[in-house]
Amino acid sequence: MKAGTRAVTYFSLPGGARSRSTRPRLDAATLVTQSFARRRRWVVVEPFVELGSRRGRPELARALERCREMEAVLLVPSLVAVGGDARFLDPLLHAGVRLASADRGPVGNATLRLLQDVAHQAQQEASDRSRTALDAARRRGVTLGSPRPEIGSRAGVAALRAQADAHAEGLTPVLVELLLSNPDASLRDLAALLDALDVPTPRSGRWGPSAVRNSLARAGLTAFREALRAKPDRKRPGRTGDG
Repeated sequence: MKAGTRAVTYFSLPGGARSRSTRPRLDAATLVTQSFARRRRWVVVEPFVELGSRRGRPELARALERCREMEAVLLVPSLVAVGGDARFLDPLLHAGVRLASADRGPVGNATLRLLQDVAHQAQQEASDRSRTALDAARRRGVTLGSPRPEIGSRAGVAALRAQADAHAEGLTPVLVELLLSNPDASLRDLAALLDALDVPTPRSGRWGPSAVRNSLARAGLTAFREALRAKPDRKRPGRTGDG
């Protein structure tokens, strides 16, 4: 993409407008995209900011429409943050808008389609795991639900959603970044990297191959890692194991 390319920036931030962390995160993301655009001599025509974890993405829809009107590129701070999000990738590919990220540069459609396939597979795997676990619990005679559904169901669902959101937000981006930066790393290598970065395990212990494997599976990144390691043009070291 040449100098003078027009770009529309898009930022998706957790939390609402009143959250204390929103402004610092937005300022940092804006600085990253502005620096990238300045180096490439691109022209940023308009920013769009998505706040919160709503199911809909109204600001993304507006940003894509603006890109089509201006024949602009959609510029995001990091591919890691959006590369596993089907709710971002599906409308982007449907709109036919070009994507660039400040950490990876222009992103081709082949890469986007691969990420989209992995994201959908991760969703399906998560759904299948949940369904299998519920079926197994019923076979064991476990009574599912709360003795006081009017209280337990709402509180339980809210707590589980909060835990899942916190885990996904805190761990998944780190795992994706490590996989993209170290596609040939074994599970033991990834464990050492996570320990070196002081990333806590789910149970606040030390990382090991099994803990990494389980975390990749819970985050829906097992297929993503396999796809990266299976690229035919990559020359791998002579190591044969994955421990």
